[in-house]
Amino acid sequence: MNPAKSAFRISLLIALASGALAVAGPAAAVAKVPHATLSHTEYRLLGKTLVGIKQAVFGKSLDLTLGYASCRADGSSSSLMRSERSACGNEVALFEQLEQVEVTEIRCHAQYLTATTTTTTTPTTTSTGTTTTTGTTTTGTTTTGTTTTGTTTTGTTTTTVDGYNVVQLRLVACLSPSYQRVTHDIQTVYASSALNHKRAVARGFTGACLATLAGPAKLITDERRFASAGNEIAADFAGLTELADGQSPKRVILDSQLTSDGLAFELAASAYTAAMTPIEKLSSCAHE
Repeated sequence: MNPAKSAFRISLLIALASGALAVAGPAAAVAKVPHATLSHTEYRLLGKTLVGIKQAVFGKSLDLTLGYASCRADGSSSSLMRSERSACGNEVALFEQLEQVEVTEIRCHAQYLTATTTTTTTPTTTSTGTTTTTGTTTTGTTTTGTTTTGTTTTGTTTTTVDGYNVVQLRLVACLSPSYQRVTHDIQTVYASSALNHKRAVARGFTGACLATLAGPAKLITDERRFASAGNEIAADFAGLTELADGQSPKRVILDSQLTSDGLAFELAASAYTAAMTPIEKLSSCAHE
């Protein structure tokens, strides 16, 4: 699967304005805040930072600078605020990398997808001969020679390595670095989201509020699945890149496996984006 195609990119764009980002603002003192309650500052800055994220993502153009700044505004006054800031920033970083994958895909496809090698062979030539003999009193016989028209064969010379077209391998090698980075970012998102969820639970938040602050439990499961699927497709690309470089890959990668891993990645991506919980439910959180 190609994780950067438009449908996935749009779904992630929507997800960025959702509860998994659960942004907060700077220095929010929570020392004496009641259990399962946001401090006044936390609540106010959570809402304020959301405005920045929405503007950065849903404005006339993508504003990553504003997105990152909004996440950094979470501050570090409490463990929850630190994890909110981390989860927010990692989500924005993932979105940025997916944007870069699109750019890389366009460049790599333009460079390799249409590359072909054609050989044309013309084995014979065409010749026509005519012989005429004319005597003084006898008109000789006129002989027209046989005409032979050669056959022209045009074919495509395809070089393969372990069953893979060399041009396809070069295309994969061109795309692979971007997919490695995306997979790393997905894993980072999963780790930070899991920690953020744990800290929100420790503060006593449940139900709609917990889902707003850290995403529902299903989201964590879907992120783990997404990270796992990313590992597989990235490993496939790495192996094919080794093959393109004339090396022996550490594992045999069949075309059927590549297709299966791609589909698994696409399904995991869809489940991940669908599990996002709208942050508009922040009002469901008790606050000072």
